Amino acid sequence: MPLMIRQGDTTSHGGTVLEGFPFYTVEGRAVAAMGHKVACPLCKGVFPIAQGNPAHTFNNVPLAYEGMKTACGASLIASQASTTHTSPTGSVARVAEQQIPDNPLGNQTEDKVVQFVIRHHETQEPLEGVPYSIKLSTGATETGHSNADGLTRKLVVNKTVKAELIVHAMP
Repeated sequence: MPLMIRQGDTTSHGGTVLEGFPFYTVEGRAVAAMGHKVACPLCKGVFPIAQGNPAHTFNNVPLAYEGMKTACGASLIASQASTTHTSPTGSVARVAEQQIPDNPLGNQTEDKVVQFVIRHHETQEPLEGVPYSIKLSTGATETGHSNADGLTRKLVVNKTVKAELIVHAMP
């Protein structure tokens, strides 16, 4: 199971991942995706992450996992060992976590939406009827089944929360 790449992780060329999504963190560090920059001392430059998993996206950008390549050919190396890409065939799979930020302008009347897409790990097709739970850092848990587009139910929040998607075994 490949591990998610985060800002600060290294590469096989001795480089460092420079960027990530500031509002999508794993163990306190920003998750990196295709297009985020990596410094490479071997190739003497800054290059984008060239690969990503289209089944796992944030803001429609495929997330990067250990072993994927940068534009200079370096392989990404994860520094954490807890958050992975897992197919929904196991009993319980922690597949995604996102932090929904407060409004940067300080206007707390604007609600935020938490929603995930569940896709087949090989075909990338949306999966209908997959049982899931969404655990919020507020302590709330929402359960359901993905719809015809593979979408979970939309949850509306009005403050910063972490949302963790857990996909349960399909019958």
